[in-house]
Amino acid sequence: MPTIISNVMLRRLAAFPTHQEAITYARQKLAEGVSSVNIVPCRSGFEVNRPVRILF
Repeated sequence: MPTIISNVMLRRLAAFPTHQEAITYARQKLAEGVSSVNIVPCRSGFEVNRPVRILF
C-alpha cells in the first residue's frame, strides 16, 4: 500500500483592520461548518485563514 504524505497550508479567507471584526468573521465561518480557522496579525490588520491539507 502506498504511503500518503500530507502537509498543511493556510488558505486566506479574509482580512480585517480590527481584531474584533476578525473574531466575528471567524465565528461566523465556524457556525457555517468550517472545521477550524486561524486569526493571524498582518501588515494591514488581521487575516482569517483556514488550514487546507495537501496530499502528495
